[in-house]
Amino acid sequence: MADGKRCGVHTELSTSPAAKITRCGCGTVHLHLARSGVTLQLSSEQFAEVSATVAGAHDALKAFHSGGRPLADDDNPTIN
Repeated sequence: MADGKRCGVHTELSTSPAAKITRCGCGTVHLHLARSGVTLQLSSEQFAEVSATVAGAHDALKAFHSGGRPLADDDNPTIN
């Protein structure tokens, strides 16, 4: 949707108070963040990469909160 045209009909994939994820007829996945009002428009491949990254961060935060220790830089060398 880089050309600024509106997408077609959206199919809701998942929703929560924090976010809503839809897919339009052209295949673009829309990730809407409710609090900020930001919507990311991603290809299916990009969405998969973003999802994996968010899941990794979620796991890191769960480990931090359950272990009570700060995350160290060497815990995940991909964090810059």
